[in-house]
Amino acid sequence: MLTVFVRREYKDLCEEIRRVIEKSANRCVEVDVVNNLEELKSRLEKLQAEEVFLLFFVGPNVLSELKKLCRDVKSLDELVMHVTGTFTNERIVILTTSSDDERVLLEFKAMYEVTPRQLDILKVTSRDLRFLMNELKRLITLGYSKALLGSPDLLLSSSEVEELFLEVVGVKGGFSFINALEVLGEVFSVRGEGSKPSSFEIKRILPCIADSTKIRVIAQLDASIGKVLPYLYLHFKNSKYLESLGVLTFLTNRGEMVSLYSSGKVCIVKVDSEHRAEEMLRELLMLISKAYEAYVRLGPVREDTLEARRRLNVMSIYWLLPKTNCRACGEPGCMAFAFKLLSGETQISKCKPLLEEPKFKDAYEKLKAMMSSPIGW
Repeated sequence: MLTVFVRREYKDLCEEIRRVIEKSANRCVEVDVVNNLEELKSRLEKLQAEEVFLLFFVGPNVLSELKKLCRDVKSLDELVMHVTGTFTNERIVILTTSSDDERVLLEFKAMYEVTPRQLDILKVTSRDLRFLMNELKRLITLGYSKALLGSPDLLLSSSEVEELFLEVVGVKGGFSFINALEVLGEVFSVRGEGSKPSSFEIKRILPCIADSTKIRVIAQLDASIGKVLPYLYLHFKNSKYLESLGVLTFLTNRGEMVSLYSSGKVCIVKVDSEHRAEEMLRELLMLISKAYEAYVRLGPVREDTLEARRRLNVMSIYWLLPKTNCRACGEPGCMAFAFKLLSGETQISKCKPLLEEPKFKDAYEKLKAMMSSPIGW
């Protein structure tokens, strides 16, 4: 059972929303109304075993709080991350009729963007669609190529919106609409977190924005990976983890940037070829398998372990090094060594004073613990 919550202002649309989402997500759906955040928290505490989707935006901080009450809660925030990660080189306008959603989006849109200025937010009234069309005409001239329908009333009237667009604006000319419910269907069509992924499918191959000699690859694993992302975060030392949104991004030692989504989507940027991307995806599957083994053996990553990982950076490594700049490691100095250790380009064993001098024994043990991986890869 999938429980969907909508804001109070859309209470008259509940039954229609239920029918549409059941068709899109291919499962039984119950739609209900919440009046405020406190009521939502109370409801989630009673639905701990259920899968929940919030058909509105709450922002990453609130979403993080809600996931502590109900691990299987998703929101429109995560769908936007899914969309921006899929269309990384396109500018997208999010359409909403909710003032609350507009406020959240304006506050956090920079966190949802994969590339700078990728998103714009347009608040409209469902009764003034012609105003919407005129605004879209303006945004098209600014380079926007997609519009995400992000509120229940617009989702349900998507055909009307597209027809009016053709009437007022004319030929689409590459501009297209994204229905959030279709994205929801993609997310929920992936097997749940009870099973680890065993295969991948490359969905799109695109030019790389940062380097015209390289490509970007978007792939989908055949199962979600949300519960093992914390283990992958512990493994990849040079990574960023947006926990509430379920996105982990890291750099390889060849300069490729990889983003892993809890839904199982994988985006690889600045990669040389499709062959190299497939090689990376196969390696990721093996690594994720190791992460699942660790999860089964050890359970969820403890909060104090995650907190220690959040504090890991170049300076926390540097202060544990001898700071003599002896160059025995082959680097110009200890700071350069710290950078390469964090990026995975060198190993602790290269620092001879740390290993061989008794006065550095405690620092060595601390650094070894910081840089170890529970996956054992």
